[in-house]
Amino acid sequence: MTGDDYYIIDEPLPDALNFAVLKRDGIKQLQALSGKVWTNYNESDPGITILDQLCYALTELGYCAQFPIADVLTQADGTIHFQDQFFEPQNILTSAPVTPDDYRKLVLAHVPQVRVIYIEPESVSVPVAGGDSRQTLYTGRYKSYLRLKDNSGQTDVDQIINAVHVLLNQHRNLAGWFLRPKSLTPVDIQLAGTVWLTPSANTAKVESLIAQALLNYAAPAAVQSGYKELLAQGLNPDDIFNGPKTSNGWIAGKDALKAQCLSVSLSDLTGLIAAIDGVWYVESLSFSDYANTNAIDVKKTELPNFTLSGTFKLVRNGIQLNTEPNQSGQPYLAALSSKHQAASVEAKIDLFPELPRGSYRNIEDYYSVQNTFPDVYGIGYNSLQSDAGNYRVAQSRQLKGYLMAFDQLLANQFSQVAHIGDLFSFGTPHSKPEQTGLPNPGLPYKKFTTTYHCQPLYDIPQVKPLLRGHETFHYQIDPGKPDEQVENEAWKKYKNFQFNEYIHGLRQHMENEVEATTRRDAMLSHLMARHGDDATLYDEMIETCQWFGSELKTRIIVKTIWLQNFELLSYNRTRAFNVSAINLLPMPGDASIINGLCRHEAASSNTVDAKGGNAAKQQWWHRPVFPTLDGEVDQTKIFSEARLKPSDFEHFSAFEHKAGILLGLPGRWRSLAGKLYALLDAPDFHDWLNNCEPGYRLADSDISVIRGQGQDKKHQLFEGNQCLMDIVCSSAATAEDYQQYADQLLWLSTQRKGFLLIESILLVGNPQPRVIAPYFLTASLIFPDYVTLIQQPKFQKFIDTLVSLHWPAYVEMHYVPTPFDAMKGIISNYVDWKNHRDNFNSLRHVLSQKKAGDPTVSVTRKAAKAASDLCNSSKGELASKLGLSAEKAEAVQP
Repeated sequence: MTGDDYYIIDEPLPDALNFAVLKRDGIKQLQALSGKVWTNYNESDPGITILDQLCYALTELGYCAQFPIADVLTQADGTIHFQDQFFEPQNILTSAPVTPDDYRKLVLAHVPQVRVIYIEPESVSVPVAGGDSRQTLYTGRYKSYLRLKDNSGQTDVDQIINAVHVLLNQHRNLAGWFLRPKSLTPVDIQLAGTVWLTPSANTAKVESLIAQALLNYAAPAAVQSGYKELLAQGLNPDDIFNGPKTSNGWIAGKDALKAQCLSVSLSDLTGLIAAIDGVWYVESLSFSDYANTNAIDVKKTELPNFTLSGTFKLVRNGIQLNTEPNQSGQPYLAALSSKHQAASVEAKIDLFPELPRGSYRNIEDYYSVQNTFPDVYGIGYNSLQSDAGNYRVAQSRQLKGYLMAFDQLLANQFSQVAHIGDLFSFGTPHSKPEQTGLPNPGLPYKKFTTTYHCQPLYDIPQVKPLLRGHETFHYQIDPGKPDEQVENEAWKKYKNFQFNEYIHGLRQHMENEVEATTRRDAMLSHLMARHGDDATLYDEMIETCQWFGSELKTRIIVKTIWLQNFELLSYNRTRAFNVSAINLLPMPGDASIINGLCRHEAASSNTVDAKGGNAAKQQWWHRPVFPTLDGEVDQTKIFSEARLKPSDFEHFSAFEHKAGILLGLPGRWRSLAGKLYALLDAPDFHDWLNNCEPGYRLADSDISVIRGQGQDKKHQLFEGNQCLMDIVCSSAATAEDYQQYADQLLWLSTQRKGFLLIESILLVGNPQPRVIAPYFLTASLIFPDYVTLIQQPKFQKFIDTLVSLHWPAYVEMHYVPTPFDAMKGIISNYVDWKNHRDNFNSLRHVLSQKKAGDPTVSVTRKAAKAASDLCNSSKGELASKLGLSAEKAEAVQP
């Protein structure tokens, strides 16, 4: 025999598969329980026979439990439900750009005309208080310098630079801004010297390789590779997928993205040329225009442009070669060769690992232990004679009933293993009917959540008489039907009915609602922890700010929404909104807000007027706080409406989405606005506003309003005994005041995520050479402080928690609770600023599409200038309201 022979190693079975171990432990347990009552543990004892059959069944359960996880999760159609259960590595390990190198990868992957781009943060020098020294302060803005590829000359350079500028700011982070990129200025560097070639060297090839090597030294192209290529190079998936997504290969590895060349060294160039295939050695390499210099420094705004002087020689076999005829083709050949080396074929087709596959095992298909007993026991199929007496039948049923307790435990465990995927899923719960083997399983059984799974034992031989309520459907309607047919149809109906006494009672004994929701909440907390989130930090804010029927249900729904959106939230973790996205905002009170809300309600409910008429307006604020279906929380609808799309990050930052999910302010503000609209819809409320009664209660509700006494003009809105908000007016409150409060809350609910996030950097243009210091790396969170929730000290603690976990550490956050009147002015300026800016961006895009001779260019340019002026005016007013006026700020030199 040789070492390559195959053989089997006799290893001990795991305890779960070892019949002998299971039986031994079973007998030990029997001895402990029975004491001296049971002394015969031989094979002849019926009790030991039962133990044998149960141990065999346990080995089957142990066998199924050790299936590969891919097999356990594979469905009957051969697929695995990865969505809402697993995140694919290329989606969860990547992230929107954060570092300058990330942004370089982004541009190189999406703008193919760019060969190199370098990005650096802008900094300014500011004086230190109380002294003459100065310190460096980063502004949050970024400078970028790029060079296009040699074969992109036919494309308008300005258009490419504009495209890069738009792309960078589309993916900017909070309080960040990219200045318009500039082209790197070429710096001519002539080389002199002698390159000795090997006797068999191809002169033209060596010339092209020298040109390529010099180009890559000056402007090294990024190297894009496939996933398996990088794995073979020893990189981990974490390193491969570090950075933004790409469709042209991953830029990863030590030399895939090189730093800018800021110094040209003769020793580097000598080694570079000497390493080229066909070069023997390099002699006396020097800079023609820089005598006695071994290195030349290059500015960040410059790019070396190597040329060969007239004294640069190629020598082969002692003969000087003529290099001039091929000089014109060298740059193109070098660029073409560089392009092929920068991206392999695998880079585009091998981007990420294949998804796991498994085999469907039908784990939940349980085979009763009663089928394996000897016929003498009379409990298997056809093991009891048809003429058996009543006493014998009773004995058989008594034994079957005894064994069914074990059968049910085993069947439930098989069901639990089969539903492992459901336990670790954070998708919408699926109500799968039990495996009845019937084509129409009937009305599905629905629960809020299930953590202990079970299945019925309808396949046990002659089980029907042992099940409670088995005669429910045993009635005769058609006298012509044979009794056997009536009995068979009654049995089918019984199995098909998901609420028969047996299966309904079984479910009730498996777990009650508190047990199920407690376990589900713990499981979701575990899933969040696996992705680096401590759910306990969110529990109090979820319970305080949101409500879905109970505290546990609320936590479950919010955590599920968080996990369902975690992939996008993780990818866009510090991303700000896209300033170039066009999204005109209405003012508070605009009819389009309520009409849009009514259309949304119409799309999800047949009871609402789809045209958004009066019936719809009266309907939306009377609807439940959360959607229900058959008396239970409609999770499917909630999760569908809360699921984010990539386009949602065009108009909101990732922080706004996170705060919206965890705090639920849009839904809460909408509910408050609905209560105010309900008051305004009641005629007797208007009468109350005009009299002096201290309080008012809305009919058929627990909504009430308390009027302030004496000098206190404040009204307070209550729901039961809980104060919800204040209505503060300088004089006696009117219906118009209530309307404006309702309109403002509804605007914050539908147009924002319940608050305003304003980045200071967007309120300053591009002032040169003066830059306003207070605008650097700061942002404001503006909340309506007339809502009681905002007035609670713990609410600011919630904001502090969110900021510590999900806010960029280098950005200073200003928490600004704001009264109604100030909020009204800020929202008005914010809408004006944003809409004028969007109009300007739209007109600028139109201008970019027009030809120079188009007669409408002049008119469009004037309109764009007017929109820009209005934007700057609104921007200045908004900055002033936030205390960021330029007159009060400190000017510094960049």
